[in-house]
Amino acid sequence: MCSCSSETDPPLSERSCRTFRRNFDLLLESAHDSCTVDPLSAMSEYFDPETGAEYNATEFAELGPAHQKRIIKHWFRQRYENPAENTPYESAEGGYIYIWGGPHDAEEILWSEFGQCVPENFIEAVAQELESEEGTTEWASVPGREDFDLDYSASEFFQRFEASIDTLRRLAALHVGATEKPALLTLLALLYANAVTVLEAYLSDVFISLINKYPSLFRKFVESEPSFKERSLSVSQLFQHLDKVHEIVSEHLSVFPFHRLEKVRKMYATVLGVEFPRGIGDIFKAILIRHDLVHRNGFTKDGKTISITADAVAELTRAVETLIEALDAQIRTLIDTWESPPPPDIPLS
Repeated sequence: MCSCSSETDPPLSERSCRTFRRNFDLLLESAHDSCTVDPLSAMSEYFDPETGAEYNATEFAELGPAHQKRIIKHWFRQRYENPAENTPYESAEGGYIYIWGGPHDAEEILWSEFGQCVPENFIEAVAQELESEEGTTEWASVPGREDFDLDYSASEFFQRFEASIDTLRRLAALHVGATEKPALLTLLALLYANAVTVLEAYLSDVFISLINKYPSLFRKFVESEPSFKERSLSVSQLFQHLDKVHEIVSEHLSVFPFHRLEKVRKMYATVLGVEFPRGIGDIFKAILIRHDLVHRNGFTKDGKTISITADAVAELTRAVETLIEALDAQIRTLIDTWESPPPPDIPLS
C-alpha cells in the first residue's frame, strides 16, 4: 500500500501517490509569499528539531517553505496525536473519549497558529500530509506534564496496573453466545491491544513521575537522551535553554512512544538503574500485533486478518504482569534507598 494513504481512506494507487507528492513539491516552491505578522503573534517561538534553532514568527515567515514545513509538522506533533495513541475508546459511547481535548481538525489548528505566516493552500497541503502520515483526520490533544502524577508512591502505579489487569481478565472471561461470535472476536482484539496499553501506561507514568521528582534522575535523562545530544547550542543560548529545559523534556516525553521497548529498556537502565528481565520476546511480538489491530483495524499490511483468541489474551496478560512485577520490585527498592534519611544523591556517570 502506498504510504500516502491512511487506514480509514481507500488506498491510493502508486500513480495517485506520486501525483500527490509532485503537487505538494510544486506547492512548496510557490508558497514562500510575504506575510504580515501582528505584534502579539511575533512573540511566538518555533523550534527546528533538526538544528535546535528557535525562530520568532517574523523570522519563521522569512524561512524557505521546506524549512517551514519541517517546523510546522514538529510544532503540531508536539501538541496533537492520533487518538489511538493515548485516548480512551468506548464503543458504547460511540468511539473515542477525548479526555485531553479533541477531536481537532489539523487544518484549522495550523491556520490558527500559522495563518499570518504562510498561505492557506500551503497549510492545507501540510495538514493533508500529516493526516496521510498518521492515518487520521481527527486529532487528540497530547497529554501534557500536568496530566501525569508527579507525586509517586512506591505502590500507587502498580496498584493501578493490577486493577487494569484484573479488569482485562474478567472481560476476557465473559461468555458470549454463538450468535455473537463476531462481537467476541472484536472484544478479544480490543483486550489484547489494551494489555499493551496498560503496559505502556505503567512505563510512562513511572518514568515521568520519577525524573520529575528527583533532580538527579532528571539530569541523567537530559544528559543521556540521544536526541538531546544531537542539538547544537551556542554559549549565548545557555540561559535561554536552561530556563526551558523542563518544558523541552516535558514535550519530548509527552509524545515519546513508551511501547518501543527497545528504547524504554535503555532509558530505564541508564536513568533509573532498573533492568528489564530476559525472555520478553513475546511482548515485542505482541506490540507489533497491537499496531495492526489499532492502526489497520485487525489486518496485517498484507491484508491478512488477525484473529485473537482468549488464550492469546491470557498469555499476553501473564507476560505483561510478569514484566511489570519484576520492574516494580526494583523500583520499590530504589525508592526506599533514595528516600532513606539522609537522602543520598544518585552519582552521575
